[in-house]
Amino acid sequence: MGGIVGSALLLAGLIAIMRSPAAPAETDPKNATQSLIQELAAKSAFQDWLAGWAEEDKYVTAGEFALTGSEPLPATSPQRPVEDADQGEPRRSRLIVGPSEGLFADLDPGLGGAAATLAIASGDATVRTYATREKPGYWQAGLWLDGTRFAVLGSLPEKRADGSRLCLSDSAGVPLCYYRLTLDILDFAARRHDLYLSEKHGFPGDPFRADIERAHLASLSDEESLASGIVPPDALHQSVSGMLSVLGPDSLNVVADSRTVGVRLTGRTRYLDKDGRAVAAGYLQPGLSVTVTGAALTDGRLVATGVTVTDAPAIIVSVPSADQPLPGGVFEVRGLASAGIERVAVKLKSRRTGETLAALEVVFLPGDEPWQGFRATVTPKRALAPNEPVSLLVYDPTDLEKGVTLRLSAMDTPPSEVKDVTWP
Repeated sequence: MGGIVGSALLLAGLIAIMRSPAAPAETDPKNATQSLIQELAAKSAFQDWLAGWAEEDKYVTAGEFALTGSEPLPATSPQRPVEDADQGEPRRSRLIVGPSEGLFADLDPGLGGAAATLAIASGDATVRTYATREKPGYWQAGLWLDGTRFAVLGSLPEKRADGSRLCLSDSAGVPLCYYRLTLDILDFAARRHDLYLSEKHGFPGDPFRADIERAHLASLSDEESLASGIVPPDALHQSVSGMLSVLGPDSLNVVADSRTVGVRLTGRTRYLDKDGRAVAAGYLQPGLSVTVTGAALTDGRLVATGVTVTDAPAIIVSVPSADQPLPGGVFEVRGLASAGIERVAVKLKSRRTGETLAALEVVFLPGDEPWQGFRATVTPKRALAPNEPVSLLVYDPTDLEKGVTLRLSAMDTPPSEVKDVTWP
């Protein structure tokens, strides 16, 4: 009897399981990625984009993309009405029409220092920004997968652990800068933004940038181009020469004829030394004499196409302002010495008696950098009398012509200018 009851219970349990709804199967991310790539591979825009990069590195394939992250799409609100009359033909050329009427994407690739943005307009004739990518990298193409999903194709520069660009040279000496290709999928129905990355690849060139820059430039007014750091080919170029006084990561100031000109630097700015050789942006230092060529913004700043160093002192020195002396006349000398200088001598002399009040040397370790920084604390061997005139000399002891004498006052003159100094 017990066996019959047990069998009946087992049978009832099996029937209940069969009748109950099946648990939803979990989506395998790897299978989902493969399905997405197969769908993309059928789109001509994706084929053309991947083929362009494959010309630079034949090992690029569609199958190497991997999902690296997902995030919800931001809540958006209408930003502006869409009026074809305001778009103009050039700007409309960057719009990507969707599969349904009134649906299109406005893909700003992110050139000239601007962030890359994707704005979508739908049937309500309003624009909503759904994605933004800050530097580095930019977007190169976009395509509709269907009426609710949009794909953005781009690239990101690969970096070392210290944050610098990863660039190497091949056996022929051709520089190869490493990138990862990016694939952004925006699913408006699921309100999700998925990011895919390729493997690392070394590319000797960018197959898309020149054409994208031309198309992007055509979509902007001259003032918009300059504001984003792109100088139109027909822009009126100007030049200014003077001393580089302030240097930032993407800007500098030039003191010329008692006026200060602000200069914007972009990824297209070329840098030359006084012999006309190309140098990196890191070669620039406050105290150099430069000539900047570029196009003018309405606020008087220049967007630089080129910066040429016209005079580079062997030693550049800065000291504290005279109105902020340190106790007892002790002060710190800071500066830069050009490559090839092995040591710098610092000497403080009294102009009344000619005696040397302080003397020391700074020795450098051999290196390949164009500039070597130094710092030295100068302590006079006796207290200085009020307003006692002194001279501060900073020079290369192996070549006395490579040296400067500075005044202890506000740095309102070029640091390389020879001046006698009076201690306050």
